[in-house]
Amino acid sequence: MVTRPIGHSACGASVVVTAFVLLALVVFAGAAHAQGGTQIQAPLGLIWGWHEKDLIRNGVTITSRRPLKVGGGQLLRVTNTPGTIKDTSLISLVVTTRYGLQKVIWSSATFKNDKFGSRGKARYNEMKSSLARRYGTPKFYEYSGRKVRKKADEFYLCLRVTGCGNWASYWTTNYIGSILLEIKGFTTGNGYILMAYEGPHFSPFMRQQKARPNAAGDAL
Repeated sequence: MVTRPIGHSACGASVVVTAFVLLALVVFAGAAHAQGGTQIQAPLGLIWGWHEKDLIRNGVTITSRRPLKVGGGQLLRVTNTPGTIKDTSLISLVVTTRYGLQKVIWSSATFKNDKFGSRGKARYNEMKSSLARRYGTPKFYEYSGRKVRKKADEFYLCLRVTGCGNWASYWTTNYIGSILLEIKGFTTGNGYILMAYEGPHFSPFMRQQKARPNAAGDAL
């Protein structure tokens, strides 16, 4: 039986899962994990450094596993985290062999028939404000309609075209860890919010993998 994230169509679910896999081993652009900076805490009641046994002990349900060939570890799809976020559709965790939990990737349910992106933007702004109260003002890039998909009702389509639009906030400088919050598009009037947290050892973990002699051949 094939399952899909709650709130996404089968096609949309495939797009989200692909985005999660691609994002799992990407260090956010400009991320500078500063010594003595503000500590980014893991979301959803999770704790950086947890291994699979810790997740299970704390009630987390693991619904699928994908091995990480880079450096060892797994990309886990999970439910029943200790904390909750409303409108959650999908949660994936990067759990490394050495450092335990070091990345959390989350998506909202799809905003359907949201022609101008109004509901998606409102939810994004709500989450951005909550994060800003805790971690300060982020760097952000919020624009659409620069090319190809220029009509107001093509907001979500525009976000899928390189150079047309971007609606994202980044907490990456002077932090220990980092956060990405972004609106992603599916089709006309349909999109979702993607959020990803990186733990204190994720960036060093990825640097170590790049320094390995055979790292060029590694992949998910």
